[in-house]
Amino acid sequence: MENKRGLIPFKDKAIWAACDGMGTLLAWNIFASYLSYYFTDVVGIALNVAGNIILISRSVDTVTDFLIGVAIDRINWKSGKYRGWLKIAIIPMTVQLPLIFAPLEGTSMTFRIIWTIIFFGTYGCIWNTMVCAPTHSQLVNMTTSIEERSSAIGLREVFYNIGMFLVSAAFLPLVNALGNGNENRGFFFASMVFAIIAGVIMLMSYITQKKYELNPDGSSKIPASKPAKKKAGENGLMSGIKDLGRELVLVVKNRPAVIILVSVLLANTLMTIKSAMLIYSFEYYFEMQDFYAVAMGVFTVATIIGALLIKYFIRLFRDSNRAFKGVMALSIIFNVAFFIMCRAMGPEAAAESLYFGPLFFVFIISAVFQGAHYGFANLMVPSVIDYGAWKNGKFQTGLIYGIYALDVSLGAAIGGKLNLSFLDAVNYVPNVTQTPEVQNGILFVTIMVPVIMTAAQLVLQFFFGLNDKKYQQCIDELEKSGLYAEKPKDEQY
Repeated sequence: MENKRGLIPFKDKAIWAACDGMGTLLAWNIFASYLSYYFTDVVGIALNVAGNIILISRSVDTVTDFLIGVAIDRINWKSGKYRGWLKIAIIPMTVQLPLIFAPLEGTSMTFRIIWTIIFFGTYGCIWNTMVCAPTHSQLVNMTTSIEERSSAIGLREVFYNIGMFLVSAAFLPLVNALGNGNENRGFFFASMVFAIIAGVIMLMSYITQKKYELNPDGSSKIPASKPAKKKAGENGLMSGIKDLGRELVLVVKNRPAVIILVSVLLANTLMTIKSAMLIYSFEYYFEMQDFYAVAMGVFTVATIIGALLIKYFIRLFRDSNRAFKGVMALSIIFNVAFFIMCRAMGPEAAAESLYFGPLFFVFIISAVFQGAHYGFANLMVPSVIDYGAWKNGKFQTGLIYGIYALDVSLGAAIGGKLNLSFLDAVNYVPNVTQTPEVQNGILFVTIMVPVIMTAAQLVLQFFFGLNDKKYQQCIDELEKSGLYAEKPKDEQY
């Protein structure tokens, strides 16, 4: 396959990274940071109802994420195996985001809940699903070089964090400016601005990826999967189910894939909890809501730096798996230090220290390792796909990225539900001054619950079993076997 060993042009790498890290995820950054707050403090939906909306919608999303992964391996669109999905979904995805936050003043709470379920549910279950998994899959198609992939993933995390920066630093000011004091209208117009930004980025990726998927004559560069042979008397449905069952068995046999997919689930759960809880901590523990945008802006810049340092962490530890474990350990240390300092100082003194004092320094250093932490899991997914092809003789790009997308959705569902359940458990009441017990509970959920999940990830990673040296051997053997051979240009799919 062309460019398999060569460098990816920086422009192509940057556009892919912008689409995968920012274009497809701007909406989820908004959801992670403000959806719980929007439901409870703006719309007035009860905590348990809001939590169930997020849990059910994202749980259904996990099913469609898996199905799209299965479909990717089996369908070759004329416009490209991966980019064909973007062609279908970009416009509906762009239009539907602001509809989730449609200003429905004067309507009943029941109507608003039903509206939210329909538009929030279908946004994730259908349109975003059609874009995310195929965009993830593109990286496997673009290069097998760990150096190039780490560079691309680093850029991806940069754009992800630029998106987080825009959401944390600009979204609420846009809400206030465009809503003119009405948060319902403000959320609608602010989300419209972000939807347009995301749509333009996804369109650029759709155009750029053509060279990696299609030959000049329009034929596909990506070999189609050979269908499994049917047994006598076996209908199409049964054959498909058995074929899928066999492929899932192959995934289970790929231990590094299982480990990293569980790790991705934990990472997305803890990131969802932390992202959603930070606004509660700033408003109710530190009582510094006005400082939230500034702090999160600097925090996001620090996570961008952490993402850019991924390839240097790999060089320092001389292996991507060792570097991943080292980054997680450092993330745990600094987050625990932040929590201990907050509890030792108390809310008032902690707020003073957080205002560009020692606590702010620890907060920002923890962000550097958070940026690298999240990026490492994404870096390793393409490697376990290539390893599985070497071990089992079959590329499962779509299926593994379908499970990956399932993990992202399920992590968001679990994290969103746990977030609101924890708030309920600590007796949080919206829009009032919180008791010290509630303040401490909010801080614990914001910092220590993600720390516990990171520790579980760290333990899990000791069983990964795939180092960079072994991975390179797999790539060398795959190239000798011809699995990376370019498809004849005159062969149509």
